[in-house]
Amino acid sequence: MKRSLRNQLYIYLFFSTVVVVAANRTMATYLVSLETYRNVEQDMQRGLSTCAEKINDRQAFLTCYRDVNVQSISRQVSDFFVICRDANPDTPSDPSNPCLNIEATQVVWVDELENQTGTKRWTAPFITPGEWLGARLKPQARDPYILLNTKHIQTLLSQVWNLRDTKLIYVLPIIVFLWGFLIFLLMRVLMSSVVSLEKSLRALTPNTFDQAMAITSKYKEFDSITNIYRDLCARLAESFRRARSFTADASHEIKTPLTILRGNAERLIAELPQGMPAQRIARSMADEVERLIKISQQLILLSQADSDALIVDRQSFDLSGFIDALADDAVVFEKNITITKNIQAGLVWQCDPVLVKQLIHNLYTNAVKYNTPYGSISFKLLRLQSDFELHITNTSVGVSPEMATRVFERFYRGDAARNRHIDGLGLGLSICLEIAKAHQGGLRFEVGNPGLVTLALRAPLAT
Repeated sequence: MKRSLRNQLYIYLFFSTVVVVAANRTMATYLVSLETYRNVEQDMQRGLSTCAEKINDRQAFLTCYRDVNVQSISRQVSDFFVICRDANPDTPSDPSNPCLNIEATQVVWVDELENQTGTKRWTAPFITPGEWLGARLKPQARDPYILLNTKHIQTLLSQVWNLRDTKLIYVLPIIVFLWGFLIFLLMRVLMSSVVSLEKSLRALTPNTFDQAMAITSKYKEFDSITNIYRDLCARLAESFRRARSFTADASHEIKTPLTILRGNAERLIAELPQGMPAQRIARSMADEVERLIKISQQLILLSQADSDALIVDRQSFDLSGFIDALADDAVVFEKNITITKNIQAGLVWQCDPVLVKQLIHNLYTNAVKYNTPYGSISFKLLRLQSDFELHITNTSVGVSPEMATRVFERFYRGDAARNRHIDGLGLGLSICLEIAKAHQGGLRFEVGNPGLVTLALRAPLAT
Protein backbone atom coordinates (compact mmCIF):
# COMPACT_ATOMS: atom_id res chain seq x y z
CA MET A 1 0.00 0.00 0.00
CA LYS A 2 1.34 3.42 -0.95
CA ARG A 3 2.21 5.86 1.78
CA SER A 4 0.65 9.30 2.11
CA LEU A 5 2.92 12.23 1.31
CA ARG A 6 0.93 14.41 3.71
CA ASN A 7 1.36 11.91 6.56
CA GLN A 8 5.05 11.48 5.80
CA LEU A 9 5.55 15.24 5.94
CA TYR A 10 3.73 15.38 9.28
CA ILE A 11 5.95 12.62 10.68
CA TYR A 12 9.18 14.16 9.40
CA LEU A 13 8.22 17.60 10.67
CA PHE A 14 7.25 16.17 14.05
CA PHE A 15 10.57 14.36 14.55
CA SER A 16 12.46 17.37 13.19
CA THR A 17 10.72 19.52 15.79
CA VAL A 18 11.59 17.05 18.55
CA VAL A 19 15.24 17.02 17.47
CA VAL A 20 15.34 20.83 17.33
CA VAL A 21 13.72 21.13 20.77
CA ALA A 22 16.13 18.56 22.24
CA ALA A 23 19.13 20.28 20.64
CA ASN A 24 17.87 23.63 21.88
CA ARG A 25 17.50 22.25 25.40
CA THR A 26 21.04 20.84 25.33
CA MET A 27 22.53 24.06 24.00
CA ALA A 28 20.52 26.15 26.44
CA THR A 29 21.69 23.99 29.36
CA TYR A 30 25.30 24.36 28.30
CA LEU A 31 25.16 28.11 27.60
CA VAL A 32 23.26 28.91 30.81
CA SER A 33 25.75 26.84 32.81
CA LEU A 34 28.66 28.58 31.12
CA GLU A 35 27.20 32.01 31.71
CA THR A 36 26.40 31.15 35.32
CA TYR A 37 29.99 30.07 36.00
CA ARG A 38 31.31 33.22 34.38
CA ASN A 39 28.99 35.43 36.44
CA VAL A 40 29.91 33.66 39.65
CA GLU A 41 33.62 34.01 38.86
CA GLN A 42 33.28 37.73 38.11
CA ASP A 43 31.05 38.35 41.12
CA MET A 44 33.45 36.55 43.48
CA GLN A 45 36.37 38.63 42.26
CA ARG A 46 34.41 41.90 42.34
CA GLY A 47 32.85 41.17 45.74
CA LEU A 48 36.19 40.27 47.31
CA SER A 49 37.83 43.41 45.92
CA THR A 50 35.04 45.66 47.22
CA CYS A 51 34.42 44.02 50.59
CA ALA A 52 37.94 42.88 51.53
CA GLU A 53 38.09 45.16 54.60
CA LYS A 54 35.07 43.37 56.08
CA ILE A 55 36.36 39.86 55.56
CA ASN A 56 37.06 39.32 59.26
CA ASP A 57 33.31 39.57 59.92
CA ARG A 58 31.62 36.85 57.84
CA GLN A 59 28.13 38.28 58.14
CA ALA A 60 29.27 41.80 57.30
CA PHE A 61 31.27 40.48 54.35
CA LEU A 62 28.31 38.52 52.98
CA THR A 63 26.00 41.50 53.39
CA CYS A 64 28.46 43.70 51.54
CA TYR A 65 28.91 41.03 48.85
CA ARG A 66 25.16 40.76 48.25
CA ASP A 67 24.82 44.53 48.06
CA VAL A 68 27.57 44.66 45.44
CA ASN A 69 26.03 41.81 43.43
CA VAL A 70 22.42 42.65 44.14
CA GLN A 71 21.12 41.43 40.76
CA SER A 72 23.43 38.46 40.35
CA ILE A 73 22.66 34.77 40.69
CA SER A 74 25.78 34.35 42.84
CA ARG A 75 23.78 35.82 45.77
CA GLN A 76 22.03 32.43 45.92
CA VAL A 77 25.27 30.58 46.66
CA SER A 78 27.05 33.18 48.80
CA ASP A 79 26.06 31.36 51.99
CA PHE A 80 28.33 28.52 50.89
CA PHE A 81 31.46 30.68 50.61
CA VAL A 82 34.48 29.49 52.55
CA ILE A 83 36.30 32.64 53.73
CA CYS A 84 40.01 32.17 54.28
CA ARG A 85 41.77 35.04 56.04
CA ASP A 86 45.35 33.76 55.66
CA ALA A 87 46.72 31.79 52.77
CA ASN A 88 49.66 30.50 54.87
CA PRO A 89 48.41 30.07 58.43
CA ASP A 90 50.88 29.37 61.23
CA THR A 91 49.02 26.27 62.31
CA PRO A 92 49.76 23.51 59.75
CA SER A 93 46.63 21.52 60.53
CA ASP A 94 43.39 22.65 62.10
CA PRO A 95 40.28 20.48 61.60
CA SER A 96 38.07 23.44 62.45
CA ASN A 97 39.52 25.48 59.59
CA PRO A 98 38.19 24.22 56.17
CA CYS A 99 40.75 26.34 54.35
CA LEU A 100 43.50 24.03 55.61
CA ASN A 101 41.66 20.89 54.45
CA ILE A 102 41.28 21.89 50.82
CA GLU A 103 44.08 20.72 48.58
CA ALA A 104 45.62 23.29 46.29
CA THR A 105 45.06 21.05 43.26
CA GLN A 106 41.31 21.21 43.84
CA VAL A 107 41.16 24.99 43.52
CA VAL A 108 40.64 26.76 40.20
CA TRP A 109 41.60 30.38 40.68
CA VAL A 110 39.55 33.03 38.93
CA ASP A 111 42.56 35.24 38.24
CA GLU A 112 44.33 32.38 36.50
CA LEU A 113 41.27 31.75 34.30
CA GLU A 114 41.20 35.41 33.32
CA ASN A 115 44.87 35.37 32.35
CA GLN A 116 44.56 32.21 30.22
CA THR A 117 43.14 31.91 26.71
CA GLY A 118 39.41 31.57 26.17
CA THR A 119 39.68 27.86 25.42
CA LYS A 120 39.47 26.80 29.03
CA ARG A 121 36.60 29.14 29.68
CA TRP A 122 34.34 27.05 27.44
CA THR A 123 34.89 24.02 29.68
CA ALA A 124 33.54 25.71 32.82
CA PRO A 125 30.26 23.70 32.93
CA PHE A 126 32.31 20.49 32.84
CA ILE A 127 34.35 21.23 35.96
CA THR A 128 34.20 18.15 38.16
CA PRO A 129 31.72 18.62 41.05
CA GLY A 130 33.74 18.91 44.21
CA GLU A 131 36.32 21.27 42.75
CA TRP A 132 36.59 24.76 44.18
CA LEU A 133 36.46 28.18 42.59
CA GLY A 134 38.82 30.58 44.36
CA ALA A 135 39.00 34.35 44.28
CA ARG A 136 41.96 36.26 45.74
CA LEU A 137 43.08 39.85 45.68
CA LYS A 138 46.48 39.15 44.18
CA PRO A 139 48.01 36.02 42.65
CA GLN A 140 50.29 34.06 44.99
CA ALA A 141 49.62 36.54 47.80
CA ARG A 142 49.03 35.95 51.53
CA ASP A 143 45.93 38.15 51.43
CA PRO A 144 42.51 36.71 52.37
CA TYR A 145 40.59 34.77 49.74
CA ILE A 146 37.20 33.07 49.28
CA LEU A 147 36.35 29.59 47.99
CA LEU A 148 33.14 28.10 46.58
CA ASN A 149 32.53 24.43 45.92
CA THR A 150 31.26 23.96 42.36
CA LYS A 151 28.70 21.43 43.53
CA HIS A 152 26.66 24.32 44.91
CA ILE A 153 26.58 25.94 41.45
CA GLN A 154 25.50 22.64 39.95
CA THR A 155 22.78 22.30 42.60
CA LEU A 156 21.54 25.81 41.84
CA LEU A 157 21.43 25.06 38.11
CA SER A 158 19.57 21.80 38.73
CA GLN A 159 16.98 23.66 40.80
CA VAL A 160 16.51 26.20 38.00
CA TRP A 161 16.00 23.50 35.36
CA ASN A 162 13.73 21.44 37.63
CA LEU A 163 11.58 24.51 38.18
CA ARG A 164 11.50 25.14 34.46
CA ASP A 165 10.52 21.52 33.73
CA THR A 166 7.85 21.58 36.44
CA LYS A 167 6.20 24.63 34.91
CA LEU A 168 6.57 23.23 31.40
CA ILE A 169 3.63 20.85 31.93
CA TYR A 170 1.30 23.84 32.24
CA VAL A 171 2.39 25.40 28.97
CA LEU A 172 2.81 22.10 27.11
CA PRO A 173 -0.77 22.14 25.68
CA ILE A 174 -0.13 25.62 24.30
CA ILE A 175 3.17 24.48 22.80
CA VAL A 176 1.50 21.44 21.21
CA PHE A 177 -1.31 23.60 19.84
CA LEU A 178 1.12 26.14 18.39
CA TRP A 179 3.22 23.32 16.95
CA GLY A 180 0.17 21.77 15.30
CA PHE A 181 -0.97 25.15 13.98
CA LEU A 182 2.46 25.91 12.53
CA ILE A 183 2.63 22.46 10.95
CA PHE A 184 -0.84 23.04 9.47
CA LEU A 185 0.23 26.36 7.97
CA LEU A 186 3.42 24.83 6.63
CA MET A 187 1.52 21.91 5.10
CA ARG A 188 -0.99 24.31 3.59
CA VAL A 189 1.81 26.29 1.97
CA LEU A 190 3.62 23.18 0.75
CA MET A 191 0.53 21.44 -0.57
CA SER A 192 -1.30 24.45 -2.04
CA SER A 193 0.32 24.07 -5.47
CA VAL A 194 -0.11 20.28 -5.40
CA VAL A 195 -3.80 20.62 -4.44
CA SER A 196 -4.31 23.19 -7.20
CA LEU A 197 -2.78 20.83 -9.72
CA GLU A 198 -4.88 17.94 -8.38
CA LYS A 199 -8.11 19.94 -8.73
CA SER A 200 -7.18 20.85 -12.28
CA LEU A 201 -6.47 17.21 -13.14
CA ARG A 202 -9.79 16.08 -11.64
CA ALA A 203 -11.68 18.66 -13.67
CA LEU A 204 -9.82 17.80 -16.84
CA THR A 205 -11.85 16.37 -19.71
CA PRO A 206 -11.20 16.16 -23.44
CA ASN A 207 -13.17 19.41 -23.73
CA THR A 208 -11.29 21.35 -21.04
CA PHE A 209 -7.65 20.76 -21.93
CA ASP A 210 -7.29 24.40 -22.95
CA GLN A 211 -8.26 25.52 -19.41
CA ALA A 212 -4.99 24.07 -18.09
CA MET A 213 -3.20 27.04 -19.66
CA ALA A 214 -4.54 29.25 -16.85
CA ILE A 215 -2.87 27.24 -14.06
CA THR A 216 -0.12 29.12 -12.24
CA SER A 217 1.98 28.41 -9.16
CA LYS A 218 2.72 30.77 -6.29
CA TYR A 219 6.21 29.39 -5.93
CA LYS A 220 8.96 29.24 -8.51
CA GLU A 221 9.95 25.70 -7.44
CA PHE A 222 6.71 24.43 -9.01
CA ASP A 223 7.05 26.42 -12.24
CA SER A 224 8.75 23.58 -14.10
CA ILE A 225 5.97 21.15 -13.11
CA THR A 226 3.18 23.51 -14.16
CA ASN A 227 4.97 24.28 -17.43
CA ILE A 228 5.27 20.57 -18.23
CA TYR A 229 1.61 20.09 -17.27
CA ARG A 230 0.42 22.94 -19.49
CA ASP A 231 2.53 21.70 -22.39
CA LEU A 232 1.11 18.18 -21.99
CA CYS A 233 -2.46 19.49 -21.89
CA ALA A 234 -1.86 21.61 -24.96
CA ARG A 235 -0.59 18.59 -26.89
CA LEU A 236 -3.49 16.45 -25.70
CA ALA A 237 -5.99 19.16 -26.64
CA GLU A 238 -4.51 19.36 -30.12
CA SER A 239 -4.56 15.56 -30.47
CA PHE A 240 -8.21 15.35 -29.45
CA ARG A 241 -9.11 18.24 -31.73
CA ARG A 242 -7.50 16.52 -34.69
CA ALA A 243 -9.09 13.17 -33.85
CA ARG A 244 -12.55 14.73 -33.56
CA SER A 245 -12.07 16.72 -36.72
CA PHE A 246 -10.91 13.64 -38.58
CA THR A 247 -13.85 11.53 -37.38
CA ALA A 248 -16.44 14.15 -38.23
CA ASP A 249 -14.88 15.19 -41.54
CA ALA A 250 -14.29 11.61 -42.67
CA SER A 251 -17.85 10.61 -41.76
CA HIS A 252 -19.32 13.54 -43.67
CA GLU A 253 -17.09 12.96 -46.69
CA ILE A 254 -17.92 9.27 -46.79
CA LYS A 255 -21.66 9.80 -46.38
CA THR A 256 -22.19 11.42 -49.79
CA PRO A 257 -20.50 8.75 -51.96
CA LEU A 258 -22.12 6.02 -49.87
CA THR A 259 -25.54 7.52 -50.50
CA ILE A 260 -24.79 7.56 -54.22
CA LEU A 261 -23.60 3.93 -54.08
CA ARG A 262 -26.77 2.90 -52.26
CA GLY A 263 -28.93 4.58 -54.87
CA ASN A 264 -27.02 2.94 -57.72
CA ALA A 265 -27.20 -0.47 -56.00
CA GLU A 266 -30.97 -0.17 -55.52
CA ARG A 267 -31.44 0.86 -59.15
CA LEU A 268 -29.28 -2.05 -60.27
CA ILE A 269 -31.33 -4.46 -58.14
CA ALA A 270 -34.52 -3.17 -59.73
CA GLU A 271 -33.13 -3.47 -63.29
CA LEU A 272 -31.72 -6.98 -62.97
CA PRO A 273 -33.98 -10.02 -63.53
CA GLN A 274 -35.51 -11.41 -60.36
CA GLY A 275 -33.46 -14.22 -58.78
CA MET A 276 -30.36 -13.76 -60.95
CA PRO A 277 -26.96 -14.22 -59.21
CA ALA A 278 -26.04 -10.70 -60.23
CA GLN A 279 -29.10 -9.39 -58.40
CA ARG A 280 -28.10 -11.26 -55.21
CA ILE A 281 -24.62 -9.75 -55.48
CA ALA A 282 -26.16 -6.30 -55.93
CA ARG A 283 -28.34 -6.86 -52.83
CA SER A 284 -25.27 -7.88 -50.81
CA MET A 285 -23.49 -4.76 -51.99
CA ALA A 286 -26.48 -2.62 -51.03
CA ASP A 287 -26.55 -4.19 -47.55
CA GLU A 288 -22.85 -3.48 -47.00
CA VAL A 289 -23.30 0.10 -48.24
CA GLU A 290 -26.19 0.50 -45.79
CA ARG A 291 -23.94 -0.84 -43.05
CA LEU A 292 -21.25 1.73 -43.91
CA ILE A 293 -23.85 4.52 -43.89
CA LYS A 294 -24.97 3.41 -40.45
CA ILE A 295 -21.36 3.39 -39.20
CA SER A 296 -20.78 6.91 -40.53
CA GLN A 297 -23.97 8.18 -38.86
CA GLN A 298 -22.94 6.65 -35.55
CA LEU A 299 -19.44 8.07 -35.81
CA ILE A 300 -20.88 11.52 -36.46
CA LEU A 301 -23.02 11.20 -33.34
CA LEU A 302 -20.02 10.08 -31.25
CA SER A 303 -17.83 12.89 -32.56
CA GLN A 304 -20.56 15.38 -31.62
CA ALA A 305 -20.72 13.88 -28.13
CA ASP A 306 -16.92 14.08 -27.78
CA SER A 307 -16.89 17.77 -28.68
CA ASP A 308 -19.98 18.64 -26.57
CA ALA A 309 -21.77 19.51 -29.80
CA LEU A 310 -24.52 16.93 -29.36
CA ILE A 311 -27.78 18.86 -29.59
CA VAL A 312 -30.34 17.79 -26.97
CA ASP A 313 -33.84 19.05 -27.73
CA ARG A 314 -35.58 18.53 -24.39
CA GLN A 315 -39.30 17.80 -24.41
CA SER A 316 -41.75 16.02 -22.15
CA PHE A 317 -41.51 12.32 -22.98
CA ASP A 318 -43.87 9.64 -21.64
CA LEU A 319 -41.19 7.18 -20.60
CA SER A 320 -43.57 4.75 -18.91
CA GLY A 321 -45.86 4.60 -21.94
CA PHE A 322 -43.01 4.10 -24.41
CA ILE A 323 -41.38 1.23 -22.49
CA ASP A 324 -44.76 -0.39 -21.82
CA ALA A 325 -45.52 -0.34 -25.57
CA LEU A 326 -42.02 -1.65 -26.36
CA ALA A 327 -42.50 -4.58 -23.97
CA ASP A 328 -45.91 -5.38 -25.52
CA ASP A 329 -44.40 -5.32 -29.03
CA ALA A 330 -41.59 -7.60 -27.87
CA VAL A 331 -44.16 -10.17 -26.73
CA VAL A 332 -45.61 -10.19 -30.26
CA PHE A 333 -42.34 -10.30 -32.21
CA GLU A 334 -40.11 -12.42 -29.99
CA LYS A 335 -41.98 -15.74 -29.82
CA ASN A 336 -39.03 -17.72 -28.38
CA ILE A 337 -38.24 -15.23 -25.59
CA THR A 338 -40.23 -14.76 -22.40
CA ILE A 339 -40.99 -11.07 -21.84
CA THR A 340 -41.83 -9.69 -18.37
CA LYS A 341 -42.31 -6.13 -17.24
CA ASN A 342 -42.54 -4.10 -14.03
CA ILE A 343 -43.18 -0.53 -15.14
CA GLN A 344 -44.16 2.27 -12.82
CA ALA A 345 -46.81 4.39 -14.53
CA GLY A 346 -46.74 8.14 -14.99
CA LEU A 347 -42.99 8.74 -15.38
CA VAL A 348 -42.43 11.70 -17.70
CA TRP A 349 -38.83 12.50 -18.65
CA GLN A 350 -37.64 15.91 -19.85
CA CYS A 351 -35.33 14.66 -22.60
CA ASP A 352 -34.68 14.50 -26.31
CA PRO A 353 -37.24 11.89 -27.51
CA VAL A 354 -35.27 11.02 -30.66
CA LEU A 355 -32.05 10.29 -28.79
CA VAL A 356 -33.82 8.50 -25.94
CA LYS A 357 -35.73 6.24 -28.29
CA GLN A 358 -32.46 5.35 -29.99
CA LEU A 359 -30.90 4.62 -26.58
CA ILE A 360 -33.73 2.33 -25.38
CA HIS A 361 -34.02 0.57 -28.74
CA ASN A 362 -30.27 -0.14 -28.65
CA LEU A 363 -30.55 -1.62 -25.15
CA TYR A 364 -33.51 -3.77 -26.16
CA THR A 365 -31.81 -4.89 -29.40
CA ASN A 366 -28.73 -5.93 -27.44
CA ALA A 367 -30.90 -7.93 -25.04
CA VAL A 368 -32.38 -9.81 -28.02
CA LYS A 369 -29.09 -10.32 -29.88
CA TYR A 370 -27.16 -11.71 -26.94
CA ASN A 371 -29.98 -13.80 -25.49
CA THR A 372 -30.07 -17.57 -25.22
CA PRO A 373 -32.54 -19.88 -27.00
CA TYR A 374 -35.84 -19.72 -25.15
CA GLY A 375 -34.41 -17.15 -22.80
CA SER A 376 -36.05 -14.14 -21.16
CA ILE A 377 -36.04 -10.34 -21.14
CA SER A 378 -37.25 -8.29 -18.17
CA PHE A 379 -38.18 -4.58 -18.27
CA LYS A 380 -38.15 -2.76 -14.93
CA LEU A 381 -38.81 0.98 -14.53
CA LEU A 382 -38.87 2.61 -11.08
CA ARG A 383 -38.90 6.15 -9.74
CA LEU A 384 -36.16 7.00 -7.21
CA GLN A 385 -37.03 10.40 -5.73
CA SER A 386 -36.13 12.87 -8.51
CA ASP A 387 -34.43 10.17 -10.63
CA PHE A 388 -35.54 7.02 -12.38
CA GLU A 389 -33.89 3.70 -13.13
CA LEU A 390 -34.57 1.50 -16.12
CA HIS A 391 -33.31 -2.10 -15.96
CA ILE A 392 -33.34 -4.32 -19.04
CA THR A 393 -32.26 -7.80 -17.96
CA ASN A 394 -31.74 -10.75 -20.25
CA THR A 395 -30.40 -14.27 -20.05
CA SER A 396 -26.98 -14.68 -21.59
CA VAL A 397 -24.02 -17.03 -21.69
CA GLY A 398 -20.30 -16.57 -22.04
CA VAL A 399 -19.98 -13.16 -20.37
CA SER A 400 -16.25 -12.93 -19.65
CA PRO A 401 -14.69 -10.61 -17.04
CA GLU A 402 -13.06 -8.74 -19.92
CA MET A 403 -16.42 -8.05 -21.50
CA ALA A 404 -17.84 -6.75 -18.21
CA THR A 405 -15.12 -4.09 -18.08
CA ARG A 406 -14.95 -3.24 -21.80
CA VAL A 407 -18.58 -3.43 -22.84
CA PHE A 408 -18.82 0.36 -23.40
CA GLU A 409 -15.63 0.60 -25.47
CA ARG A 410 -16.08 1.62 -29.09
CA PHE A 411 -15.91 -1.18 -31.64
CA TYR A 412 -15.56 -3.77 -28.86
CA ARG A 413 -17.62 -6.91 -29.42
CA GLY A 414 -17.74 -9.90 -27.10
CA ASP A 415 -16.76 -13.44 -28.02
CA ALA A 416 -20.41 -14.40 -28.44
CA ALA A 417 -20.90 -11.76 -31.11
CA ARG A 418 -17.86 -12.90 -33.05
CA ASN A 419 -18.49 -16.64 -32.76
CA ARG A 420 -22.22 -16.54 -33.54
CA HIS A 421 -21.88 -13.89 -36.26
CA ILE A 422 -24.30 -11.55 -34.53
CA ASP A 423 -24.90 -8.44 -36.56
CA GLY A 424 -23.48 -5.32 -34.98
CA LEU A 425 -20.74 -2.70 -35.11
CA GLY A 426 -19.62 -2.50 -31.49
CA LEU A 427 -20.81 1.12 -31.26
CA GLY A 428 -24.33 0.72 -29.89
CA LEU A 429 -23.56 0.75 -26.17
CA SER A 430 -20.97 3.50 -26.63
CA ILE A 431 -23.67 5.66 -28.20
CA CYS A 432 -26.10 4.73 -25.40
CA LEU A 433 -23.57 5.85 -22.80
CA GLU A 434 -22.97 9.19 -24.55
CA ILE A 435 -26.73 9.84 -24.82
CA ALA A 436 -27.13 9.04 -21.09
CA LYS A 437 -24.30 11.45 -20.22
CA ALA A 438 -25.86 14.15 -22.40
CA HIS A 439 -28.94 13.82 -20.16
CA GLN A 440 -26.84 13.99 -16.93
CA GLY A 441 -27.37 10.26 -16.43
CA GLY A 442 -25.31 7.10 -16.37
CA LEU A 443 -25.36 3.59 -17.77
CA ARG A 444 -23.91 0.52 -16.09
CA PHE A 445 -23.47 -3.13 -17.00
CA GLU A 446 -24.17 -5.75 -14.32
CA VAL A 447 -23.63 -9.50 -14.39
CA GLY A 448 -25.95 -11.53 -12.16
CA ASN A 449 -26.61 -15.19 -11.39
CA PRO A 450 -27.53 -17.45 -12.95
CA GLY A 451 -26.57 -16.27 -16.45
CA LEU A 452 -28.27 -12.88 -16.25
CA VAL A 453 -26.94 -9.55 -17.47
CA THR A 454 -28.51 -6.16 -16.84
CA LEU A 455 -28.09 -2.81 -18.51
CA ALA A 456 -29.23 -0.15 -16.03
CA LEU A 457 -29.97 3.43 -17.02
CA ARG A 458 -30.29 6.08 -14.31
CA ALA A 459 -30.97 9.77 -14.93
CA PRO A 460 -32.86 12.72 -13.43
CA LEU A 461 -36.41 13.09 -14.68
CA ALA A 462 -36.08 16.85 -14.99
CA THR A 463 -32.86 18.80 -15.69
